[in-house]
Amino acid sequence: KDTLRDFPANLRYYIFEVIAMANVGKNIRNIRTKNKMTQDELGGKLFVSRQTVSNYETGKSNPDIDMLIKIAEALDTDVNILIFGVPTPPDKKKEYLHLGISIFIILLLGILIAIAKPQLKIWSESTFHIGLTIALQVSVYPAFLFCIGRCVMQASGAFLGAKPLAGQISRVIHYSIVLFLIIYGIMILPFCITEIQYALKLIRYMNANAGVTGVPDIFHTTDRLFQRLVYNLFYFLYHFLQKYSLVYGFFFLGAAFWGTKPVRRNEAKEKEVEKKGMKNGDKK
Repeated sequence: KDTLRDFPANLRYYIFEVIAMANVGKNIRNIRTKNKMTQDELGGKLFVSRQTVSNYETGKSNPDIDMLIKIAEALDTDVNILIFGVPTPPDKKKEYLHLGISIFIILLLGILIAIAKPQLKIWSESTFHIGLTIALQVSVYPAFLFCIGRCVMQASGAFLGAKPLAGQISRVIHYSIVLFLIIYGIMILPFCITEIQYALKLIRYMNANAGVTGVPDIFHTTDRLFQRLVYNLFYFLYHFLQKYSLVYGFFFLGAAFWGTKPVRRNEAKEKEVEKKGMKNGDKK
């Protein structure tokens, strides 16, 4: 491909035509044998001799366009397959690998939720500290749903051949989702860190004062201005998500994230070259 791009369009088209026609005979033979048809039978359908069919298959002579159409109809196939051969399926190993990684991450998050949820319930009942439970609900749950949505789209791409949307609008949507995830992470991360620090302090306090239960006032972390701002901002987000059940929207967000991912630069260039080549061929 890289070598042919250096040639003029008309010469490149001619070289491509010669290379393609050189494989026509082999493709006719392969499809004929696959259909369990003899040269005599194919020649009878084409109203030509067996020797003519043999010459086509050995490359001694090439059928013209009208004959190619007749051969395609006789073999119940497409003309493009006669010229270019049966298209090879794309390499799915990388897609299967990415899908396996996504499933593994989902399993880890699911196990984390299954283990942490009952433990945090016991913790909140004994200490009246529900911060860790809330942190789990706004961090791990959305990540779990997001990964499931993305994994569903990955599976549809790997097994059903689905492709991400192309175009400028899908690119804008994709990067908007990325920006939203960054802003969301900035909003919840300080709260989660603060609650973990508070839980560690509470554990040390309870170990030092065995038998004491409840939340000691001396460890409240909302006394500082920055921490009050973090809590107020976070709880606004938390109640907004809980009120409108927007946490479940992360599933669709993950699906849209995969469905709008931009095409790689190399793939885009190859598609552009193919389109230009087709236009040059049409003009010729």
